[in-house]
Amino acid sequence: MAKGDRSKRVLGVSFMLARKFGSEITALTVKDSRKEITWSDKVAVVTRAYRDGKHDGINVVPKVKSAKGIKEGIIEELNTRSYDLVMMAVERRAFLSSSVLGSIGDYVFKHSRTSVAAFSIRNDTFQYDKIMVPLSEQITTRTALSFATAVKVSTGAELLLVDLRKFDKKPTHGFKLVFEHFDEFVEKFGPGISIIKPIIGDQTLGQIVLSTAHASKPNLIVMGPSIQPGKPLRLNNIINSITKLSQCDVALVKK
Repeated sequence: MAKGDRSKRVLGVSFMLARKFGSEITALTVKDSRKEITWSDKVAVVTRAYRDGKHDGINVVPKVKSAKGIKEGIIEELNTRSYDLVMMAVERRAFLSSSVLGSIGDYVFKHSRTSVAAFSIRNDTFQYDKIMVPLSEQITTRTALSFATAVKVSTGAELLLVDLRKFDKKPTHGFKLVFEHFDEFVEKFGPGISIIKPIIGDQTLGQIVLSTAHASKPNLIVMGPSIQPGKPLRLNNIINSITKLSQCDVALVKK
């Protein structure tokens, strides 16, 4: 965690998930021992999270860690503890930036052995009441879809599933759970779930996601990169452009 509204945003989402699923939250901030001398601002951030959690009846464990670098400290913490999920928020990057989630966010997303949900923050809309998931294996995984449904049932948000399977020439699973058992899917995760089948025409996958988002006006898009065995995690150009150009928050999820 750090000072600012972005950390408050992701803390709010984590509170809703914890309230629904009975989870414990660790509010972590890292002090860079090479640059920072005092601890007071770090302690204040996690102490505030602890107090907010206590007020809401949620168990929040405040933790300040010192390390030779913030991103290294985060990874050390994640990879030596048994967390189920790490959630973080970053400021939206410029389109021409080489980074998708910032230097710290990119590093944590790629090196964490814990599942990650990284929020790229665009607007001030919270709580989320309309979540969009573009269903193409090029940009979304079943893990990302599972995270979106967890947020949906925790917040009562509407869930928009965009059928973009036409872009998948060699699908591995085709999101069959959704499309072949949609009634059961709705029964499990509640009402307010709909499937959008956009007219694709000559648009690219990235263009159709952005145009569908423009028309349906979600305040959160959820995607996730697939992980190839033996290969480093890579955020492809389509995920990159959607994350940077969308007019709403984007959550990138990896298992």
